Amino acid sequence: MKLCTASVIWTRPSENPEGYETASLFTNAKNLKGDLLLIHGTVDNVVVMQHNLALVQKFVNLGIQMDFFPYPMHEHNVYGPNRVHLMEKILTYIMKKQSINESNCSKIFLER
Repeated sequence: MKLCTASVIWTRPSENPEGYETASLFTNAKNLKGDLLLIHGTVDNVVVMQHNLALVQKFVNLGIQMDFFPYPMHEHNVYGPNRVHLMEKILTYIMKKQSINESNCSKIFLER
């Protein structure tokens, strides 16, 4: 599923309503499958918290389970020492969901 395209990025919703509708996570939420992790900086001025919470509500309304982790006082990107925490959060999430641990990690990644 392609959610972000150049035709949407460089236009406004009023100029390309069909493109925005097609690329919208709200439109496509019902099609998302598997484990979902949503991470958000709480003072993000690009994707405001209300948008993320609306997406969480959409998942709730659809009965889709997902994980949400807010990064307090971070903007659109997580920098500094918290960046290490973010990377660990993502890797740990993937490893747990894929049942990867220290004993099978090398085997799994070397076989791919």
